[in-house]
Amino acid sequence: MAEPLFATPPTPTTSGLKLDPTACLGEGCDSDGDGLSDEQELAFGLDASDADSDDDGVLDGAEPEWSLDSDEDGLINALDADSDQDGLLDGT
Repeated sequence: MAEPLFATPPTPTTSGLKLDPTACLGEGCDSDGDGLSDEQELAFGLDASDADSDDDGVLDGAEPEWSLDSDEDGLINALDADSDQDGLLDGT
């Protein structure tokens, strides 16, 4: 019979991992508080740790029609800082 790898299972402290005790875990989790779940952000190529993935001043979940490409430039609105092609950032 094989010997166990650890006398006691590793913990975040003994393994060197640092876990955020306030981290959001599980289905429906919104790690960055932008109104979109981490699953939605992953599916659409957004950054689940950045509430404003395109840095336009509008939270990802507050972008109008966030998952659409309004100006047909190949970027969904939440990744397009100027989603209406008016020359101004969406948050201005």
